[in-house]
Amino acid sequence: MKRIAIIAVVILVVAAAAWALTRPKPVKVTLLTVDRGAVAATVANTRAGTVDACRRAGLSPALGGKIALLPVKNGDVVEEGELLLELWNDDIKAELELSQRDAHASRSRAREVCVTADVAKLSAPAVDQIVCTVRDALSPTGRITLVSSAARRGPQTCPLPG
Repeated sequence: MKRIAIIAVVILVVAAAAWALTRPKPVKVTLLTVDRGAVAATVANTRAGTVDACRRAGLSPALGGKIALLPVKNGDVVEEGELLLELWNDDIKAELELSQRDAHASRSRAREVCVTADVAKLSAPAVDQIVCTVRDALSPTGRITLVSSAARRGPQTCPLPG
């Protein structure tokens, strides 16, 4: 019986020593006395031992993708409008440049068509006169209806001298 009591005491001493050596270290706390005065800042404590900021922002971009640039780190103070992350978008930049070049080419083609139309408009009376002269020389009748580049102004007739 004495032997069992000694073994029990040894086990209790070993258990107490193990608990004392493995217990968590106490949290250091600074104590202050409470005085009346203005509140300079408030802290929101959501769970014991953690402090969360009162203002948080979650990021959820409209498009998913690979992050190309992450200029801020966890815990950094950021200003409103500051870039938080940039997604890889080289393909979209290339498509934008291609679209801009296509638009420039289309504007150039439109200017070319306008210049061609202006030249045709200016040369239409001369072409009509040449056609009339050739038709008059070949036609035994008195009048011929012309169909030429001036057709948009309506049909014209070439009078024969006579």
